[in-house]
Amino acid sequence: TLFFGLFFYNMPSGLNLYIGTSSFFGMLEQKRIRAHIEELKNHEETAEPAPPKKPKKDKGPSLFAKLKNAAEEAQKIKSPTTKKKGKK
Repeated sequence: TLFFGLFFYNMPSGLNLYIGTSSFFGMLEQKRIRAHIEELKNHEETAEPAPPKKPKKDKGPSLFAKLKNAAEEAQKIKSPTTKKKGKK
């Protein structure tokens, strides 16, 4: 950060301001992220194990399976039954 301040000394002030502000907020963000990770690690060490999960109930056929069955039933109803004509 200090190097960029010296490097951009002769550059327009907006560029120096941008680099300085970006670096400052980046350091604050990094500090907050590391503190949050430490907090999660400490919480995992002291937390009790989670209770076992209940098995999921069988919900039956999926929406796609229901639609497929409905389409097959509709096709059976719409298609006429054709009788084979014998040759005489």
